[in-house]
Amino acid sequence: TASDNTSGESTGDSSGASTDEEYRYFFDANGNTIYAYPSEDGSWRDDNGTSYIFLENGVEDSNGTQYYYDPPQGTTGSGSESDSLTGSGNSSDNGMVIGFYDINGNYQTATQDANGNWVDSGGMQYTFGNDGVTDANGNFSLSVASDASLKVSYIGYETREVKVKGRSQLSVVLEEDTKMVDEVVIVSYGSQLKREVTGSVAQINTSTLADMPVLQFSQELQGKIAGVQINQYSGQVGSGMAFRIRGAASLSSGNSPLVVVDGIPLTGDINNINPSEIESFSVLKDASASALYGSRAANGVILITTRKAQSGDARMEFAANYGVQTVPQRGRPDMMTAREFAEFQNEYYEDRVKYEGYTGELDPLYANPERYGKGTDWFDVMTRSAAIQKYDLSLFNGGKKCSTSAMIGYSMQDGVVENTGVKQISARVNQIFKPKDFIEVGLNVAPSYKLDHNSLIAFDGVNNLFNKAIQASPLVAPVDENGNMPLYVNTSPMLANINPYKIIMETVDDYATARLLANGYLSVTPLKGLTLKTSLATDMTWERRKYFKPGSVDAEGIASGTSSYYNDYTWISETNATYANTFR
Repeated sequence: TASDNTSGESTGDSSGASTDEEYRYFFDANGNTIYAYPSEDGSWRDDNGTSYIFLENGVEDSNGTQYYYDPPQGTTGSGSESDSLTGSGNSSDNGMVIGFYDINGNYQTATQDANGNWVDSGGMQYTFGNDGVTDANGNFSLSVASDASLKVSYIGYETREVKVKGRSQLSVVLEEDTKMVDEVVIVSYGSQLKREVTGSVAQINTSTLADMPVLQFSQELQGKIAGVQINQYSGQVGSGMAFRIRGAASLSSGNSPLVVVDGIPLTGDINNINPSEIESFSVLKDASASALYGSRAANGVILITTRKAQSGDARMEFAANYGVQTVPQRGRPDMMTAREFAEFQNEYYEDRVKYEGYTGELDPLYANPERYGKGTDWFDVMTRSAAIQKYDLSLFNGGKKCSTSAMIGYSMQDGVVENTGVKQISARVNQIFKPKDFIEVGLNVAPSYKLDHNSLIAFDGVNNLFNKAIQASPLVAPVDENGNMPLYVNTSPMLANINPYKIIMETVDDYATARLLANGYLSVTPLKGLTLKTSLATDMTWERRKYFKPGSVDAEGIASGTSSYYNDYTWISETNATYANTFR
């Protein structure tokens, strides 16, 4: 039930109150009437000087003791509730103030703006109202204004707002919130209602991931799904991510999950999939959820659904991001300066003379270390601040009979190692035709091209580029005063060391990958609830590597090179019959 609150402010005659002074009255827990009067400092005080704050649900004094407006049975009051809540005047005045405590216990005030909303001095909007809880049968009782609104909510049901409109009794019926229990989840054999899924399935919609500046979809999923670990296993530019669903499942075989894009199981690299093309992910974690794929699903399954135009769509989207990558200072090797290296060689020479009886002369290169400055930091020479950028353009057009979505993306990532990087361009067209209400035809085509430049060169390990860089002398520059790069960058008594900067700048190692994902399907619904669907999909890959190492970076002056090609394709055809009906 809802009833008007008749207590509040009055300027007329009432028991125990002055007839020529403005006042407010309210009641304590025992039903005693308390009167408060406006003071010079703007607060409301009783005859004893105690100050009060008028809140939506009651009154609080300076000690935090709470009082209430509604008079207990046997007491009476006059005035209007709106006056007692907001101060002098009526509720339509713009200058009125409501005082209240925020969640941290701080006192705040709010005034009404031109739209009738209650806002504080910072523009934060507030809603004031009474709270109540129903009994086991759903009955409730609240004391509110005759024009108040009631907001009724319950877990699993949609919240409903009802206007009182002067009524003393209300009957409110809530509807079940189907957004939770009837949410559609993509599973291996189609889709199910979330409440009907018995296996372990996690689904993520990419609308919450759209602003992440990443080049790979695996980076979007890091830390988003329980039981799924995603880590970068290499600092190599363009390198992929390692997936582990519920830990490693094998000691000798691979541990990567099966990735399925619009019904196409992928083989090989999955990094050429543009994250902007993806609408949702479903991760099938256990055997019951991924049973359809058999042994291929031993490490779990990641189902990817790409974006498609909906009926009524007519929009264009463009997204761009640009960033800079650097090697963090923490973890960098602490390289000697030229002066420190010369001083070290002096100390080494003195130790040899003192402890080994060495009689040779000190190399003049190391005499007078004070003449040297910083010299060459070979780690800085080999690395750089590298740009990373990505651009995506999407078009969507949806009608009753036909819908089309077209997406194209370009990304470029320069490596933090000099003369390395990755470029990729990808496109996707998803087309759906509905010539009849019971017939649907779909066609999805997604070509992509990726070029890795010098990213496959071995940088780590013994005798590889960074090992050579750490062993290079800081007294030798990578490029001399004439603009030439010396072949050797060692000084006596160091071992011969070929210039690593010259190697990375003059070596060419390009690995190009072209890929085509395509699938088509025909879906027919001959009877209500019965759907027959047949599909054909293919995954075609063309790879080419061209490697050339000139003789100018070889100790014997011999050039070397390789050229290799690799072509691969897989195809899959499926026919499914699905019957879904509700029997009552």
